[in-house]
Amino acid sequence: SVGSMQIFYYDLNTQTLFADDASRLPPFDNGGGTYAYPDGTFGSAVRADVYACEEGADIRPGMTRQEVEAAGGYIAALYRYTTQQKQVLERMKDGEPLDDAQYIDFENLLISDVNGTFWVPQYSTEGDQVMATLSQNCGQPRYLRP
Repeated sequence: SVGSMQIFYYDLNTQTLFADDASRLPPFDNGGGTYAYPDGTFGSAVRADVYACEEGADIRPGMTRQEVEAAGGYIAALYRYTTQQKQVLERMKDGEPLDDAQYIDFENLLISDVNGTFWVPQYSTEGDQVMATLSQNCGQPRYLRP
């Protein structure tokens, strides 16, 4: 759609980056099929925070994690909504008035490192630890969009 913002997503099955509309609600199936998360099986596509560690880093959709790192970039974190968050957000998109929406924190997504094996609330001690690895891997990280 016109004026929609593209952001990076990562497919845990194909282990590649792709670009899509920022309004997507991860996890979703982008053609990579389903993925077994600790709390259930859902689509393998999740949101990715991608940073350039070096000036002129050329990071593009379709790259694997190894290609991103070889090009001077870094996939810092992966994000997905909880099942409850996603269900309520989808109902809100459909225009339903929701009483339960006010009790759900939509900002506190589940976060993981690029391996996608453990998922913790973004705003938690464990979530802080995921984000802390970024500064160790990058001198002056620059957030990238496709």
